[in-house]
This record gives sequence, C-alpha cells and structure tokens, in this order.
Amino acid sequence: MSDLFNNYEESIQLSHQHSFQILNHLKIIISTLENMENPEELTKEVYRDSIIKKYEMLED
Repeated sequence: MSDLFNNYEESIQLSHQHSFQILNHLKIIISTLENMENPEELTKEVYRDSIIKKYEMLED
C-alpha cells in the first residue's frame, strides 16, 4: 500500500490543493451572495452573459 501512495503522492497532493482552492472560492461566493442587496440582478447578469457566450461559440 505504501508503494501505491508513493506512486501517486504528487497527484494526491495536487488534488487536495485543488479541492481546497475550490472550497475557498465557494466560501467567498456564498459570502458575497449573502451580503448582496439584490442577488436577483446578479442572476440576470449571469444568464445574460451565458447566453452571449453561447452565441459567440455558435458563431465561431
């Protein structure tokens, strides 16, 4: 079992770091949403931007 861990140690560490970064980003997003006065505006903006991005991808 030790050999298995040694073979994948770097991959495990990178996965752990990536997971930690994702959790930190989610924490910031949740905090930001909780402190927003009008989160519906953000939702509208996200939808608008995603529609624009889809259109850009279709046109390329």
